[in-house]
Amino acid sequence: MPVFSPIEIIADVMMSTINMVAVPFEYLLYSGKISEIFMMGVFYM
Repeated sequence: MPVFSPIEIIADVMMSTINMVAVPFEYLLYSGKISEIFMMGVFYM
């Protein structure tokens, strides 16, 4: 029977919060890179 320590719960909440912030940020960064590559491709055509 695992005992949930407050530190583990806090760490879990922090990780969840970080993931919620990081995923949209990564998505924005990724789509920004795609549009940048697309613009470069159009520019060099």
